[in-house]
Amino acid sequence: MSKKPIATASPSTPFRISPSTVARYFFQDCDRFLRFSAATPEQRTRDNSPTKQFDHSPLMNAIFESGYEWETYVLKNYLKKKAKIAKGEGELHKRRFSMAETHDLLRDGKPGTYIYQPTFRPPSSFYARFQIDPSLVTLSDNHPDLISVEVNEQGKRVFRVLDVKRGETLKLTHRVQVLLYALQLDEIIQDQGISDAQVDLSEGAVWLGQKDSPSLFDLDDFRPHLENFLRDDLSRILREPAKDVHWHLYFRCEWCEFFSHCRDEMTQEDNISRVANLTSYGKRHLKTEAKVDTIPQLASFLKQKDTDEILSRCASLTGQRPRLQKQVDALLSKRLELQDAAALAIPKGENIALFLTLQEEPLGKTVYLAGLLLQCKPEVGVKVLSQDMRAKLEDEKGRSKPLTLLACQPEEVTKLQSQWIHFLFKLLTQIDEFNRSISEWKDQVSLQAYIHSEQEKSLLIGLLIDALKKPKLAEKAMTLLFYFQAPELMMADRHPDSEVPYPVVVLVNALVKMFALPVDVRYTLPESLAALGSSFKYSRNDYYHFPFGDGMRAEAIHSVWRRGKRELSPEIRQRANLQLYAISALLRSMRQHASQSLFTWPPKFRLPDTETVSDKILSRLIFFTRYESLLRCLEVRDARSESREAQAFLGQVLELQARDEVRMAIVGDSAMEVDESGFPGWMLVDDDEDGRRAQLEYRDYLWRNKHWGGSGHPHRAIVGITQVRTNRLGLPSEITVDYKKPFSDVQPGSGDRLLLYPRFTDYTTDPIISFLRESVPSQGLFLDLLKAPEEVSETAMFSKPIENRLKQGETQLSLTTSQLEAYRRIRHRKFVPVWGPPGTGKTHFLASIILGLISAHADEGRPFRVLVTAFTHAAIENVLRKLAELKRTGSGGGQAVLGKAKKWHSPQLANAMIVEDKGIPSWLQRQQHAVLGSTVYSILKTYDELAETFDLVVIDEASQVRVSESAVPIGLVHSKGRLVLAGDHLQLPPIIAGDYPDTEPGEPVLHRSIFEAVGGSALHNDQIVSQLSENFRMNDYLTGVASHLLYGPKYQCFDEQVASRRLNLQLPNNASKISQACLDPDFPLVIVALEGIQAARENVIEAELVSILVSDLRQHLKTSSGKAYDSDQAFFKDGVFIVSPHRMQIRTIQQALHQERDWTSLPFVDTVDKMQGQEADAVIVSYGVSDPEFAMQEADFIYGLNRLNVAMTRAKTKCVLFLPRPLLDATPSVLDQPEAARGLAFMRRLISEVSDSAHNLTLEIPPGVKATIYRSSESQESR
Repeated sequence: MSKKPIATASPSTPFRISPSTVARYFFQDCDRFLRFSAATPEQRTRDNSPTKQFDHSPLMNAIFESGYEWETYVLKNYLKKKAKIAKGEGELHKRRFSMAETHDLLRDGKPGTYIYQPTFRPPSSFYARFQIDPSLVTLSDNHPDLISVEVNEQGKRVFRVLDVKRGETLKLTHRVQVLLYALQLDEIIQDQGISDAQVDLSEGAVWLGQKDSPSLFDLDDFRPHLENFLRDDLSRILREPAKDVHWHLYFRCEWCEFFSHCRDEMTQEDNISRVANLTSYGKRHLKTEAKVDTIPQLASFLKQKDTDEILSRCASLTGQRPRLQKQVDALLSKRLELQDAAALAIPKGENIALFLTLQEEPLGKTVYLAGLLLQCKPEVGVKVLSQDMRAKLEDEKGRSKPLTLLACQPEEVTKLQSQWIHFLFKLLTQIDEFNRSISEWKDQVSLQAYIHSEQEKSLLIGLLIDALKKPKLAEKAMTLLFYFQAPELMMADRHPDSEVPYPVVVLVNALVKMFALPVDVRYTLPESLAALGSSFKYSRNDYYHFPFGDGMRAEAIHSVWRRGKRELSPEIRQRANLQLYAISALLRSMRQHASQSLFTWPPKFRLPDTETVSDKILSRLIFFTRYESLLRCLEVRDARSESREAQAFLGQVLELQARDEVRMAIVGDSAMEVDESGFPGWMLVDDDEDGRRAQLEYRDYLWRNKHWGGSGHPHRAIVGITQVRTNRLGLPSEITVDYKKPFSDVQPGSGDRLLLYPRFTDYTTDPIISFLRESVPSQGLFLDLLKAPEEVSETAMFSKPIENRLKQGETQLSLTTSQLEAYRRIRHRKFVPVWGPPGTGKTHFLASIILGLISAHADEGRPFRVLVTAFTHAAIENVLRKLAELKRTGSGGGQAVLGKAKKWHSPQLANAMIVEDKGIPSWLQRQQHAVLGSTVYSILKTYDELAETFDLVVIDEASQVRVSESAVPIGLVHSKGRLVLAGDHLQLPPIIAGDYPDTEPGEPVLHRSIFEAVGGSALHNDQIVSQLSENFRMNDYLTGVASHLLYGPKYQCFDEQVASRRLNLQLPNNASKISQACLDPDFPLVIVALEGIQAARENVIEAELVSILVSDLRQHLKTSSGKAYDSDQAFFKDGVFIVSPHRMQIRTIQQALHQERDWTSLPFVDTVDKMQGQEADAVIVSYGVSDPEFAMQEADFIYGLNRLNVAMTRAKTKCVLFLPRPLLDATPSVLDQPEAARGLAFMRRLISEVSDSAHNLTLEIPPGVKATIYRSSESQESR
């Protein structure tokens, strides 16, 4: 193999970058950081930029040294004799292979070996690949920690990049570095002609601290982001004049070498970075859209007439004019201002206040200090606590004193953890035992725990979780976790039997919500106390305080541990004691200033008991179900606690004017969705301060399952909505309410102003929890399925006569090849997950096999009963309708009786019975061959009478059904029956409120859907999962895109007729340019990237473009038979779907459509949730949102891959997708959310898929808006 000459280093360029600099850019999310870091000394002089101020403190040096020590440990203990290390003397981390040596090692490296610290110098092809100007910037020689040499299934060598990191968690910066190394290596081996090897660009690895093997991670989802940065952002940032490069100051900046420069600039120029908690994107928006740089400029801007409209185009600023005004006033006047929002977590008072602090050192990531301060009236302490406990928590005068534990050396950390947990357990147990001994509720005591920051709260939970692994601490740690509840409890084996709404209040969160303080950037504790006028003096000490961060700096404890300065230990304790007193003073000051904004009292203290269920999976499910209910309740309440103006902007309230007692005109401009179900999920209050207080004091969780909604109130009523009248745009204009709990005093009269809020209701959680506790056997199908789905999927045959009947009836069912394979598997196995991608006829398949099974059993004189359940009534009723249709056409199953539990939500089938919930058992007994369609909750009411009733249970939409709810139908499968889970994990998922930790390997994923929990790990195992692969809906191009990006090569069009479908449209020559470009039938998938628009929730220009397309489609689109659609109703049913992820954009599109033309029926524009399972000739998807910040707030909806997939795959022949450019060019902060990163990567891959330079277009759409239209007549694979 010939060697290619080694590329020489580039001549001097203005900028030089390294993989670590790029990784830091993604962490800092700051253009200025990249510009300053990359500048050469000469360029810094030209720019008048600052020099780097490196942190050479002993602590930082120790952090670096510990990293090198871990690298050495990995090499000597895990990779001994496997790793190639450059020759030399001294420390290993200083040895590096030269470029020539690296190339030789890449040529000759044997599988199973590793290359330690090779040298990479990217060849010119790397610069060309990413369109990087080599005269502008050079990627410096760089040195990945390890390259592993492996071999793939074809016997070809594969290089994988590994980073070695001392930390114990995988971070974004690790992903960036590993991928950038891999991209370089890919070009290097091609440049060097190393053809017998390839680079793994799908997976990278990090060897994390304390791990005995590297942790693999996916590169595919992240790769489009880094490539986009290299191709577009890098040159843009470096070419921009230094003074114009975007920057912002926030807490992460403390780790930046240019922090002091930016902080000084902020202070000297009175820059708007001073505004506390202003986001980077918010600052960018104010600068570009409002020309605001300074606090005085912001003050002037807030007085303009168009302020609200400009702010509304940025998510974090929407509806925030009053809040910003108060923040500016506070900074200018140097006096605090009260905000209009309430903090429901802060009670008016409590009998016992418990203040906590925990501090972590950065080297070992261990808690080295834990302290608490308990405050209560002396008589309460005497009554509740033991004398020994009071002696530890009170001084000789009976005053509260802190208890602070400090590990004076690393070896004492474990002892500290033990002492802390023992003491906290003993303290809370004494309070709990006192309350349990008092029968009178009024004589029991309340307790509220407080902590300063989210960081300390995380340390508290982490400390307790870690203690679960230690036998001597596990029981007490578990009891404490039962009270300090958090999502991490999902990973525990036991769980609490009740919920705790606010176990520990994070004071800084409440402070931000309730106050505007004259404090820069962040409400740090010393400055906040001073601004609140606290009598407690807590001065800043830079040795212990971060500039903007929370907690105590670790330099002091490092000096004690590593440098022998034991004399600092008392000082560290004293600083912790002062912090506890300061937290107490902070709460006291907040209450003094905001007493009128406090509305709640804490409950009487009780340590939750242990859940009685012994099985850990059931216990986890019970905790998850209850915790999700609580989180959803808190979401509703938190929305109601926002300021009145913010609520109106965010669509969280409906402003009403009474026409009479029950009819209310909608007078506000809100996008809040209302329905006329009559369900009492609403709270009607007076539009005044009394009404505000009434809704804030309402105890949603207590009354969550009570129809009447609690006790009466003169300013609050509980109502249902029985009628919604709409205007000509189809928007709600008037509602009629039904009082479930009327106002206790005067009822509304004509002209009265009122507000309508959602109230939290939950009628299902308690029954599901009771079911999981009492009715799920420890040795039954449900638990067996979660623990070992492969075993449950083992062979289960019908009798020979029935199997013969089934074989004979196969042809009558008209199944495709993959459907027939799935049908046979269902006949031969107890359990089968059926993966049904879009358009594969899942509903037809389910109905067909049900009729086939019923027919075979009926012919043999055997009974056969089927349960069909799903996440929605629509899915259940669709299967029943298909059953009735197939029966009529002679597809078998004529003996089957169809029934729907309780009621039909769509027009009722003439030949299907309605079965009352309580009558289900007797109805099934009377029917030998029956199909019952029912929700989980209907069959739950008579579950005990239905045990082992069903020969077949089908859970449709199983990818939307949560695991806990699925236990009910699964429990009804007969011991000789069968279970089918039909779903698609790439379509709509269940809505989950909590952010739960990753599931341990080998454990079921309980916080997702039953389809993912059972089939997730086996989705690509053909022996377990049956994938339906023939697509009846989408043409060849649309199917090819979905196949290539998501569903794999098996996913194909059913036949040539489906494949060749094209939009039956011929536009006139004078049609608009946007219609000609987007609706051309030769291009089935078109993506429109709009630039020059700022929009958060509504995008008027995009809505107008959508309306033009829809209008042209209505005029010229013909059905597949060549006929024009005979009505608007038919057109919006089968001709076009218009999809948008947000209500505000939906409303804007509806308005634009009505301005474009008159319609005889309302245009159908809705979210994707309303369209799953449906199809149309064309689908137009309008994201509207051009604000990545808003997209991040609603990442599951805006950046959700699943929702975009569902929207696109409704189309038979044409999909037009509007994606505003800012959504695609999101800042690196998007990548901190894995699901958002995955969705954004999918969007970018879509553009790559359809982009064809021969057909792409650019249109100028006034005023100043550019539309780049990506389209291709052939898929990327075909090209």
